[in-house]
Parts: sequence; C-alpha cells; structure tokens
Amino acid sequence: MPGVKEAMAAHPQAVIIAGPYGPAAAIVKQAHVTGWKPQFLTVSFVGTEEFIKEAGQDAEGTIITQVMPPYDRTEYPTVALYRSCLAKYSPGEPPSFVSFEGFVDAMVMVEASNRFTK
Repeated sequence: MPGVKEAMAAHPQAVIIAGPYGPAAAIVKQAHVTGWKPQFLTVSFVGTEEFIKEAGQDAEGTIITQVMPPYDRTEYPTVALYRSCLAKYSPGEPPSFVSFEGFVDAMVMVEASNRFTK
C-alpha cells in the first residue's frame, strides 16, 4: 500500500484513519506486517465490531472513539428503545455501534421533521 509507505516516511507517533472497517483494517495489518506500529486511532464510523474481526490481533491497541453509549446499557432510555426495536423489527440481528448510531440518527431526523412540519 503506497499510502502506508508514505505515512511511515513521516515517522508519526499516531495515525488517524477515517474510513470503513475494510480499508482501515488493511492499513493497520499492512503497517504491522512491516513492523511499523504507531498509535492507530479511528472513529466509530469504522464499524468497531467488524474492524476487530477483520484486523484480528492487529486491531489490538487501536483507539476507536465512540459517540454512542454502549448498546448494552439498557438503563438508558434510548438504549432500551433501540434494543426493543431491534428485537421487534430485526429479530436475530445482533446490536452494534453502527446500527445504534443509525437508530439515533433516525430518531433525530424524525424529531426535526416533526418540529418543522407543525
């Protein structure tokens, strides 16, 4: 990957990756194959669970920011609603940060639409 080689040449202590899990995992894995192990960071958009599966052990140490609370914290009303809707409308689908974030995004859009159409 030419991008990895270019980044390595700059000798950064940290590398921020903004993208989906596939390319992000490939970057981290390729860097580690060469022995280069800066602090990798990415955002929740990456798809945390899929990134970890795709990168395997190379995911270890990567910092992934999350803008959502953990989806198992059902004492939070929004998490409880998400889990309830997921079970009702997509039975068998496991919860994830990506679907939870999309759920909250949809809630915000519906609320905004309701406020502007009244």
